[in-house]
Amino acid sequence: MARPNIWHRKIYVHSIQRKYLYLSLVPLIVCSLAIILLTFLPMQLLLTGRASELDKAMVASCLSALGSRLWPAIFLSMLLAAILSVFASHALGGPLYRLEAIGKRLAAGEFIAPIRVREGDDLQGMAAVLDQAVGTLRHALARIREQEGVARERLGALQGELAAGQVPAAALSGRLQEIAAQLEGIEETLGPFQI
Repeated sequence: MARPNIWHRKIYVHSIQRKYLYLSLVPLIVCSLAIILLTFLPMQLLLTGRASELDKAMVASCLSALGSRLWPAIFLSMLLAAILSVFASHALGGPLYRLEAIGKRLAAGEFIAPIRVREGDDLQGMAAVLDQAVGTLRHALARIREQEGVARERLGALQGELAAGQVPAAALSGRLQEIAAQLEGIEETLGPFQI
């Protein structure tokens, strides 16, 4: 299989990686909103309530201190979670991209060389099983093609001999049985496949 271009090797983010990115960011956003509501809303209510000016000044300084420390912490944790989820799911995204490409090539009728998965990637077991399945199909199709070629060759020779009148009736039956044996071989090769 040809190596993907530099975009897919270095920067490409598979759709499953985007899914895990969203799944990691949504809880962080919900927690951030909960922190904002549970921290800032009660203090804001104190500011607008009937508290003394000293209490209001203390609440305002607490709000200012919390705001200057909490907002950067929230955004930094979201950024860190996004980066970590992309890197953590990279071992899954790369093999998925390669398996999709292999599936497309198989659907187009192209049987590929052994499936390569990077060391440390997830889905190594799936790639090995798919590689084994493709090998079985490749071997079966090669056998079928070989048997079909032999049967076609024998039929062509028999047709030529019949047209020339060179085949006695007794030999015709034997020759047809040879061709039938080739067709049975094809059928036997196709036996394990449920089509």
